[in-house]
Amino acid sequence: MQPRRTSRNHPRTNDKNTVRATLGFVSQGIAGVVQAFVADATTKENRDIVYGIYFTIGFTIASFSPVIMGYLADTLGFYASFTYVALVSLSAVVASHFLK
Repeated sequence: MQPRRTSRNHPRTNDKNTVRATLGFVSQGIAGVVQAFVADATTKENRDIVYGIYFTIGFTIASFSPVIMGYLADTLGFYASFTYVALVSLSAVVASHFLK
């Protein structure tokens, strides 16, 4: 009988943790870029409304994203869950561009 593999002795665990740590450090950097883009793409008169819509949609989606990402990671793998994040981010940028 072979010993059961746990996260401590699994050979790929350290690789996943490195990827997670790297993503954790660099993923918030895009927020400033997106906010600057929204500021440039809107007029001064409607900037407050656009920011309100942007943050409302963002925080609403963000409240469901851990569940969706967990489901995608469990069923299809991490690649699918990060593809979901990329598509949501891209849709937010595209939507903010048309609110000009």
